[in-house]
Order: sequence, then structure tokens, then C-alpha cells
Amino acid sequence: MMPDLPNRTERERQLAEALLLQFQRQGEAIRSAWPRSPDWKGMERDTHATLAAVLAGTFTEAASGMHGAPDARRWGQAWADGYASILAGEIVATTREDVASVSGTSPAEEAAALAAVIAALAMRAENIAVTETTRAITSGERIAVEQYEMSTGTRFRPIWQTELDARTCDVCRPLDGTGEEVFGRVAPTGPPVHPRCRCYLEWEVIAA
Repeated sequence: MMPDLPNRTERERQLAEALLLQFQRQGEAIRSAWPRSPDWKGMERDTHATLAAVLAGTFTEAASGMHGAPDARRWGQAWADGYASILAGEIVATTREDVASVSGTSPAEEAAALAAVIAALAMRAENIAVTETTRAITSGERIAVEQYEMSTGTRFRPIWQTELDARTCDVCRPLDGTGEEVFGRVAPTGPPVHPRCRCYLEWEVIAA
């Protein structure tokens, strides 16, 4: 069954660009409101919408690649809406903590500290995009496999795959080629196992 997505890089880019635009707007809102609090709830709502829109498409494409998965779009929308709600809350909570930590002995130092927080916010876009694209792919494939198994009686075994290049980390390298009995100790649901993880699963037929 299809491993990974042929257009993974494009999916990552799409999410990174959407998040970067969102984070730039948030940075301006934080700067404009300072030292008062910006509209954190609004930021969380907008972040959720940005994440859900792109992740639903990635999940759907991954699920559709597993023997068609006729309900892939519905699954994708439901999964993305629920997961994006959690992730958006975590992202905004981290930003709130960073803004709350801004201090300085002079207005200039305080402004510089705030600028650093805003710059760091924008830099998170690519990391989140890579990590969550991997999660959406794995989640989409898993639910499609589960549904296919129930409808056909075929059974599959997930096999961890990594590129084994210079960027492969010491956590993922020993997982390459292993089954769930091994990688499940580190990543029970599969990739990602860490930020920017691009590993994926292949699905091996074990009974038909």
C-alpha cells in the first residue's frame, strides 16, 4: 500500500506558508496591543481554522491512497477539526507564555525582547508544518487501513521507514524497517516521533 505522499513537500509548504501569514498577523496584533493583552481567543480561533483547512486535505489524500477509502474526506474533516483545536490551543498558550516573559530594564530593551518573541513565533511555522504534515499522513493511513481491514478481513503490518540520510536522527535511525512491536515502544501511533520528523509507514499484508 502507498507509503508516504508523493507531494509531501508541497503539503508542508502549503501549511508553512499559511501558518507564517497567520503568525505574522498575530505578531502585529501583539505589538499593537502591547503592553495590554491581544485577542488570544481570536488568535486561537484563527490558528485552528488555518490548521484544520490544510491538515484535512493532507489526511484525506493519505487515506484516499489506501485502496480508495470512500469516506476519506469525512474522516479528514472530523480528524483535522478535532486535532487542530488541541494544537491551536497549545500554539497560542506557548505564545502567551513567551509574551508574558518579556521584560527589560529600559523601554528599548523591552521592545527588543518583544521583537524577539514575535520573530520566534514566525520561525515556528516550518517546524509545525513538517511535524503536523507527518502526523496527518500517518493518521489518514491508519484509519483507512483499519476500515479496509474491517470490510475485507485483510490484515496489515505497519513498517517504519526513514530516509537514512545525513538528516536522520539517532531516534529514528534504529527504527527503520521495524514493526509496531519495536517502534511502538517509542512512538505508539507511528510518526512523528519528534519535531520535524519525516518518517512514514509502509503497510505489509500479513493475512488475506
